[in-house]
Amino acid sequence: MKKILSFLILILVNISIFIFVSKSSDFVFLKLQKNKIPILKRYLEHDTLNHVFAKKFSTTIKAHNNIPKFLFESNSLGLKSKNKKEYTSNKFNKFRILILGDSFVEGYDYNKSLPAILEKILTNNNYSDDSIEVINAGVGSYSPILHFFNYKYYLNKLKPDLVILAVDVTDLRDDYSKYSKLLWYDENNSPIGVFPSSGGSQKKLNKTINIMLENEPIFSKYWSLAFFSKN
Repeated sequence: MKKILSFLILILVNISIFIFVSKSSDFVFLKLQKNKIPILKRYLEHDTLNHVFAKKFSTTIKAHNNIPKFLFESNSLGLKSKNKKEYTSNKFNKFRILILGDSFVEGYDYNKSLPAILEKILTNNNYSDDSIEVINAGVGSYSPILHFFNYKYYLNKLKPDLVILAVDVTDLRDDYSKYSKLLWYDENNSPIGVFPSSGGSQKKLNKTINIMLENEPIFSKYWSLAFFSKN
């Protein structure tokens, strides 16, 4: 009887420690991400979008030997924009076009990017600067999965009149071979985000186990025993 009681107590202790470690790791990770100050790099890890541009950030970049240096600037939304131009839900009666894409849309020199060229063409053809605007929502290495979450959680607040999704073959590769493996889900098994590539697999495991512990108590004993038997 004492052995059984001791075994049950051990299981309960293991479960408690396991839950504490899992939830603590999430808290610490999110705290570090929140307090991270973008000084030298324009990309930051993101718990839902894998990676994003640092907000209100500017730096001179030399991307390739055959491409001149260019100025990168982002606004408070983390969108690449000239002179850190801001966008709000108030469109001031402008027809707003939002272009989603990867580095092909992001571009190097802003004035030579796809959104800037489109806006220039439109303003040269019977549209004034006061009647239309094109927003560059391109981010290097983005793909349809990330565009979906970015628009669902953030960009839809800009209330665009037209959304253009620029997709190329590398996006299919990125979705299949990289981002689909970093997806994480809610208790209803619906995808809600993509973990950052660095440490994302462990984050996904922690989230999965937490959901199992919360929704399927019978699994908690086996997961805890398996976890601590290997450590």
